[in-house]
Amino acid sequence: MLASPMVDATAPIHIKVEGKSTVAIDETNTYFVTAVGGPAEEFGGNYSFIVTVEGQNVADAIISPANGKSSSGVFQFNFTAPSAATEMTIVVNVTSTSNAGAKMVATMPYYVKSVVPIVITAKVVNQGSVALSGVPVYFYADGKLLEEREIDLTASGSKVVIYNWTESVGKGQHEVSVQLDPNGQFVRFESGGTIFSQTVWVGMGDYGSMNAILIGGIMIFLLVAYFVYKRPASKRRKK
Repeated sequence: MLASPMVDATAPIHIKVEGKSTVAIDETNTYFVTAVGGPAEEFGGNYSFIVTVEGQNVADAIISPANGKSSSGVFQFNFTAPSAATEMTIVVNVTSTSNAGAKMVATMPYYVKSVVPIVITAKVVNQGSVALSGVPVYFYADGKLLEEREIDLTASGSKVVIYNWTESVGKGQHEVSVQLDPNGQFVRFESGGTIFSQTVWVGMGDYGSMNAILIGGIMIFLLVAYFVYKRPASKRRKK
């Protein structure tokens, strides 16, 4: 089927997808789609969007909304990752349609990986008698700022803050922390300070088991050696 001269004269559709490429299992994130070109741009009209997800173990993944229209070419959707760690593709289909009915279709795949995250969590407490809004909270890992967000606290209230650390988590020891504004007069962590830190180990389970077995073996050896050393010498029989 030949395209109409009006469609032939239009610029091709370009699609840009913005959002996290590595997400935590069961986590919900917002993605933004921007489409330009096609009949909708040159002759007036709108852009239609259909979003699907492909891959293994993605049956419980959710996209909302999975379709929609936009005269500006800007569209956003929420993607809830599946409950399994897997690799998948979010497929964005865009149809650019003019007021006269001319259409052009384009597709953009966006690759996403879901992983089991390291969950950084802390409880923030408002020790004052006045409600607070826009309280800054900072999440760090190995000295690098992961995210800054603002929370609201009721008078004498508290809130648990959670961050799913998924990006570039290598094996070994890591230092994670949650920090508050040190100049804040009333906001503290449940422990009483403005910094909550913790050491975590990634991929160290096998080494830990080996070390436990090795230490246990050494302890048994030392105990045996001790009792052998303390055993009284046997007396010779008199002839």
